[in-house]
Amino acid sequence: MGTTGVVRGAAVAKRLSEEEGAGSLADTPREGKAALAKGAEVAKLAKRLGMPLPAGYATFVTRVGEGIYGERVRVFPPERVERELEAWRARVAAHWFWGRKPLSAEEAQEAVRIADTLEGDELVVHPRDPDAILLLPVESERARVLARGLAASLAKLVKKKAPTLRPFAAAPSAPKPAAAPPGGGRSPAAPPGAGRSPAAPPGGGRSPAAPPGAGRSAASPPPDGDRVARGLIQAAVSSLNVSRLEQLLEANPGVLGRAGARSANLLSLARAAKTDARGKDRLRATLALLQAHGAGKDAPSRPS
Repeated sequence: MGTTGVVRGAAVAKRLSEEEGAGSLADTPREGKAALAKGAEVAKLAKRLGMPLPAGYATFVTRVGEGIYGERVRVFPPERVERELEAWRARVAAHWFWGRKPLSAEEAQEAVRIADTLEGDELVVHPRDPDAILLLPVESERARVLARGLAASLAKLVKKKAPTLRPFAAAPSAPKPAAAPPGGGRSPAAPPGAGRSPAAPPGGGRSPAAPPGAGRSAASPPPDGDRVARGLIQAAVSSLNVSRLEQLLEANPGVLGRAGARSANLLSLARAAKTDARGKDRLRATLALLQAHGAGKDAPSRPS
């Protein structure tokens, strides 16, 4: 049976085995230590959902782990799938633009989101055929079935021959306090006014040549600036001030996501909204999606 109509068709496709759906996912190289789910968590999620999870999902979350697969896809662990399910269903109920095939707005209220891409596309499954993984693209009004089974579906999105998993960054651990020297307080060898080199200029802690805000690369935008820019962008979208939105996105190309992909998507929608009334609704829906995804979260760790 082909993938077309696999969700809405009359016939029910035969379930894949976990091995068929997983393919070689278990052998995915990891660029560091990744958080793994337990098999019991996967079983608990399936029971609470009242439907099986797609073949290959259990293998991915228990043996590959949390992170960015192939520099593009994030497969959610069971806890996140369940925690965000109701909010996701509410969002797509308010902003449904993908027609009725292969998934209708009504059927989406029975569907489950299991993954997304860095561009904002979402991967969902429906209980009629849990192995069929559907893509709700952020830049298109046409949903489609990627494939049956997680491995085959990921292969449609990640074209690399040997994709890896880049685990999400771990929270930084607090530095251990240095052991106090005998007599505590200050090392006998420390010069008067310890804590600043005698050679440091007045107001030390920064070299005279260092630009304001030293300690951060001059090329990287300040975190506070990112928050301000995101707020301005959201305000511009909410008021449909398209000209202002264009200015903000062009001035802050990477503020909404990795490599500026989300900003570029939003910018193209903003331009379309100038002449297309439906484009304004798409613009609002895309903002809701970006807010739901939490731009800037789940940053991958990079090997040192």
